[in-house]
Amino acid sequence: MQRAANSIGRGLAVMVLAVLLMATPVRVHAAPAGTIRIAPAAIRLELDHGADSVVSTIAITNTYAAPVSVHLSVERSDQNIASSPADPTTLVSLSAADMTIPAGQSANEVITLRDSKNLSPGSQVANLVVAQSAAGASAGVGVLPAVRLPITIIKDDGAIRSLGLTNVASPRFTMGVPASITVTAKNTGNVIAIPRGTVRITDARGELVGQGTLNTASAALQPGSELAIPVPITAITDARLPGTYTVAVSYGLGGDATDKTTDRTYFFIAWWHIAITLLAIGLLLYLVRSLKRVASYMRHFRKRPGPSVDPNKPKRRILIGRNA
Repeated sequence: MQRAANSIGRGLAVMVLAVLLMATPVRVHAAPAGTIRIAPAAIRLELDHGADSVVSTIAITNTYAAPVSVHLSVERSDQNIASSPADPTTLVSLSAADMTIPAGQSANEVITLRDSKNLSPGSQVANLVVAQSAAGASAGVGVLPAVRLPITIIKDDGAIRSLGLTNVASPRFTMGVPASITVTAKNTGNVIAIPRGTVRITDARGELVGQGTLNTASAALQPGSELAIPVPITAITDARLPGTYTVAVSYGLGGDATDKTTDRTYFFIAWWHIAITLLAIGLLLYLVRSLKRVASYMRHFRKRPGPSVDPNKPKRRILIGRNA
């Protein structure tokens, strides 16, 4: 009997242990996260006057816990000038097209641009493509998406830096200082340009009432392209006097370049100007009507007849010294 009880107890203990094991969650440890970092994020290759070549270096860092193999290539951008006689990608060379970067380490890539008589003056754009090699996939590292870094190629010989404005969208009529003015800039040179400048609004007396800064986002314009840039306006003082206001846009390429200025005008009148004008007109009409009434009354008073006299009644003699 005792043996049977012991057997039953051991069976229950085994069942309880089995249930506890089944209820314990199973934790799966994911592979540590990682990425490929590239610095700097943009590359500039500028050929100075008389220079045969120029180089730039980028650093590629592997933060994965496993080595990663990458492949680098240069591709042409659709933003280039269509008339460029030379493909700039044929003039750009890499120090290593394929490399394996150990876990947690960095590798340098040297990019070289060599001059050519067929390379157009000014600026062009290419892309450096960094992608994971098929052999680079390993434990904890998936296939990385291709990363494209812009390469700006500039040839100073024959470079023309020029900027123009094709439109300043200011209101024709307003009842306050505009909250924004849209300026459309055009790159009229052959070098990538970043417009700079200010917008100033002055009243009829020439006093500043509002101003803003052009292109605070530093948007770049490719040669021949246009860009509409909204310029937020900060009110300096309240506009008070009605009349013609002037929007002056001073623009250029920054640095030592000379700024140009273009003007637009609009008419300003506030709601209270209109209210005062309507009130003045109402008072004037009331005054005119009152004056007309007074004038009519005066004419009627002057024409009122005096006491009537009978012309046929004999006149009474008046004798001096005697009572009548």
